[in-house]
Amino acid sequence: SDRNSLLIFPVYGAFKELLMYQGRYFGDNPDHPKYLTFGAKNVLHVLHHWDKGNPSFDPTVVCVEDLISAVKVGSITNALPLWGSSIPLELARRLSKRFSRLCIWLDMDKAKESLKSRSTLSMMFDEVQSIVTEKDPKEYSHDEIRRFLV
Repeated sequence: SDRNSLLIFPVYGAFKELLMYQGRYFGDNPDHPKYLTFGAKNVLHVLHHWDKGNPSFDPTVVCVEDLISAVKVGSITNALPLWGSSIPLELARRLSKRFSRLCIWLDMDKAKESLKSRSTLSMMFDEVQSIVTEKDPKEYSHDEIRRFLV
């Protein structure tokens, strides 16, 4: 959106309906939010196939802040954009029915939220890992991402 200085990331449902979208701001106003999200943020949109019947099923899901990071991490394992930095309890409950290991990967400025989520959600999963890095997951190579997830 040139008019709003936003790069738009749409999320569509199974029937090609627009469920939500997020815009990344690239304008000159320093007070403008970096991301704007519209629609159903609670959409469970994981970018990797969940198939527990598959012998190679990965029991890990990685929650990251944004869609681009989820796409990058999703090329390695199950990944989910949070559209922010917190995990709603209902979403965590739904994830815990499919995955035994939860990784919460947030930036350094969200370290407190990551640790709080790990503490709150540790009873719902066999393992909850908090990953806090200086950069977004999307800024790391695939090999670096693999090392963080070990």
